[in-house]
Amino acid sequence: MWEILKINRNVCHEFRVALEDGAELSAARDYADLLVALPASLRQHAATCGRCQSAANTFLSSGALLAALPVLDDSPDSSFASRVMAMIAAREDQLRRRMDSWTTAVPRLAARLTWATSAALLLASVVLYEGHISAPSQPALSVNASTPDYIFEPTPANKDEVLSTLLE
Repeated sequence: MWEILKINRNVCHEFRVALEDGAELSAARDYADLLVALPASLRQHAATCGRCQSAANTFLSSGALLAALPVLDDSPDSSFASRVMAMIAAREDQLRRRMDSWTTAVPRLAARLTWATSAALLLASVVLYEGHISAPSQPALSVNASTPDYIFEPTPANKDEVLSTLLE
């Protein structure tokens, strides 16, 4: 018994595959035209199987619904391509203007900066070489009575002498 059901399932599967794969079946307008395009073994099975008859009716109704839809033109709209190209050209022009502003501004800024730094260096060199720097007239350290004497002593050569001078 189970083998008969398995055979029917396999034949039903073959029937559905034949419906989906058959290019010549798409021209069928009714159930009789559909059965004529199928092999003889599948025709006999479809005459007795309700599921296969239902699948065939679904296939035919789907074909009728699809046939009622308008066919779209595969050629692209010519205005679409021109709009896209115009947008690309506008974007390139905008980027080019941005780059042109930088490529002209940077050399001008560099030239001005060069002139300013050269003028500052010239002025600084004139002031340093021509200016008279005189020594201060008073010593920087004034010695008064409160200044300890060890400040004016020479610094010791090693660390031991430093410690000994501090202890004294």
